Amino acid sequence: MPPKLKPNQASTTKTKARQKNKSSVNWKKFMNRLVMVVLLLFAVGYGVYLVFKPPTDMFQLRFTTIPLTTEHAAVLLRDEMVVTTSNPGVFKPTAKDGQRVKRNDIVGVLEVVDGAEIPDHVDMPLKGSKGLLVDEDVLKGEAQAIYQAMVDALRRGRYSEAENMKRELEFKLERLSRLQAETSENAFYLQAKKVAQVGDVSATVGSQLAISSVEAGTISLSVDGFEESVTFDNRYQIDFVQLFDKDIPLVTAGEAPVAFNEPIFKIITQDRWYLACQIAQKDFDLYDKESKIDILINGERVEGRVQETFASGSMGVLILRIQQPIAQVYALRSTRVSLVSEEVEGLVIPKGAIVDRGGQKGVFTTDQEGRIVFKPIHLIAEKDDQSIVVHEGHFTRVDNDGKLQQVPTVQHGEKILKNPTGKKEGDKLAP
Repeated sequence: MPPKLKPNQASTTKTKARQKNKSSVNWKKFMNRLVMVVLLLFAVGYGVYLVFKPPTDMFQLRFTTIPLTTEHAAVLLRDEMVVTTSNPGVFKPTAKDGQRVKRNDIVGVLEVVDGAEIPDHVDMPLKGSKGLLVDEDVLKGEAQAIYQAMVDALRRGRYSEAENMKRELEFKLERLSRLQAETSENAFYLQAKKVAQVGDVSATVGSQLAISSVEAGTISLSVDGFEESVTFDNRYQIDFVQLFDKDIPLVTAGEAPVAFNEPIFKIITQDRWYLACQIAQKDFDLYDKESKIDILINGERVEGRVQETFASGSMGVLILRIQQPIAQVYALRSTRVSLVSEEVEGLVIPKGAIVDRGGQKGVFTTDQEGRIVFKPIHLIAEKDDQSIVVHEGHFTRVDNDGKLQQVPTVQHGEKILKNPTGKKEGDKLAP
């Protein structure tokens, strides 16, 4: 039987035990805090490293399908109905900008106000695009003037000058011929058909008029003044030289207050969307009628079909029929588009990585020991101003003896030097 402790001895033993437990707890807290500090320092240090570390000089190649594109100025041609008000007032739309609506859907409320209170400077750009339409008589006069100048050049023996005038006259005559053969109505008559008016002439000041859509389509609360004239039906009478170079701003329609006969919104129909693209006349043969072509517009890829090509002044115009409406550009008139000419498969290489060795283009890569080696490349196509597309694995070339030779080249996943300046074969890269 163990000896029985005296009261003071038992108390001392418990105190030592508590001190030991407390010491153990303190040690654990210290270790936990130390770990947290170390982790925090590591995180801060790694963050500083990521911010200030030198950029890597290697670029990893990936085998992929690349669309080859050409960029063009373009104008959207659509059927648009500008809706004006027969009452001065404040238009409060209930439909959202860009919303699809049906005919007779309620799209907003017009609160009638006293027209005398509306400032005289309010002027929406409803009729600002008439100058972009070329009258048929003007085209005839231009053709006759070119013909007379060509005859005069022939009489004077200026045959090269006459040849240039002949081409210009052919373009004018082609446009006139298409204009006269077109079954659509005259462009200036069409202008009057592209505007609808809503409201109630008998309404008194303070009346709240429910405004409904006059057509089915997409509602836009902005106008640009080109809705009536820049249309597919008017394409042969549009001065595209001026139009492609024009900055076309959007103006919010219906901003309070609006005067009599001013626009409050427009409706864009869904069934006829066309894109007029600026191209070089020498490229007409690249676009066969009814051929399909992919269009990149505002980040969206859509399918189009070639409707026709024709000359407008010194430039060419390519008309594409868009297969489906593009939600992102419903309000735009002019834009930049990329036309996909073809798609190729290969490796994309930055132009800055290319080196020349005795007339052979190539890139620098590294061997297993980290030493720089040269690998020849073979161009498939120019991707853009910064990069090219090359063959992967190997390519074929003719050697000095006229025989076909299989040449090994770069492969998928391989790393190349992005900036070979100041480096040469055999140099060893720092790890």
